[in-house]
Amino acid sequence: GQMEAHNSDTAKRFKEQTQGPGTEAAVRRSIQELQRGEPNYDLMSPQLAEATRQQLPQLKSMLTQFGALQSVSFKGVGPGGADIYEVKFEHATTEWRVMVGPDGKTEGLVRSQ
Repeated sequence: GQMEAHNSDTAKRFKEQTQGPGTEAAVRRSIQELQRGEPNYDLMSPQLAEATRQQLPQLKSMLTQFGALQSVSFKGVGPGGADIYEVKFEHATTEWRVMVGPDGKTEGLVRSQ
């Protein structure tokens, strides 16, 4: 089924450490939208949209303290299939994990460091 195909694809990407299509753009876009306090919920899975709505004040305040977004660099693929990015801001260097679904919607975006 579709889930099995997704799982084998995840395993392959983890093994080869290949960057997923659209993940870098998703990280940049999401962070900039959160800094403005205006996330585009249409580009998120329902679960992520719900979590973002609940955490928006904290996310916006954290990202505002980090300062301007400077660079986003791909570090690798985590065992769960999330792409890992180092994101540099004016006042902080952080690590984020992002998952983009087959439909192009962001399914997961978490700051891991």
